[in-house]
Amino acid sequence: MVYRDVNLLLVGWALEAVYHDSIQALITARVLRPLGLTQATFTPAPARCVPTTYANGRLLQGRVHDPKSAILGAHSGAAGLFASLQDMIRFSQILMGVLPTPAWLKPAWLLADFTRAKLGRSLGWDLRRDAAHRLWLYHTGYTGGFWLVQPTTRQALIVLTNRVHPKPQPEFLPRRDAIVASWLRGQA
Repeated sequence: MVYRDVNLLLVGWALEAVYHDSIQALITARVLRPLGLTQATFTPAPARCVPTTYANGRLLQGRVHDPKSAILGAHSGAAGLFASLQDMIRFSQILMGVLPTPAWLKPAWLLADFTRAKLGRSLGWDLRRDAAHRLWLYHTGYTGGFWLVQPTTRQALIVLTNRVHPKPQPEFLPRRDAIVASWLRGQA
C-alpha cells in the first residue's frame, strides 16, 4: 500500500460543494459532535498539545504537520485532526458497540463488505489479523500514533507518541510494526 491523500481531499471538496461549508466544519458538526468527541478538533489550543516538529525554524504545536493540509486549512479533511486520549477511548468504545453506535458507523459494516476482496483494507482503515484470525481495524498517523480496535472482543490498543519531535526517529516504524505484530500474536 502507498499512502495518498488526494482521494480524501477530493471527497472533502465534493462534500463542500454539496453542503456549502468547509470539510472541517462538516466533520466537526456531523461526525465529531454527534459522537460526543468533545475534545477532537482541527484547531486545538496550542497549550493543550505536545509539540509536533519544527517547520521553517518554528515549533509546530497544535498545528497540522502535513504541508498540504496546512496550506488548505479548513478545506482539508486529510490530516490535522487532534484528539485527546479520552476521545480516542470513546471512539473505540463506539466501534466496539459499548456506547451507542449511529447507523452510519456500524462496526460490522466496517469489517464485512470491505474484507471480501481480501485487500487488507476497509474504508479508512488498514486491517490486521490476530492469532485467532480475527480482524482488527488499524490506523496510523504520520507523527507516530497508532490504533488497533477489535470490535467483537471489545479490545483496543491506542498508542499516542511522536516520532518526529524533537528530531525524526527513523527506527520508529520498524519498532511500531514489531509492537503491532507482538500485540496481535498475543490475541489468541
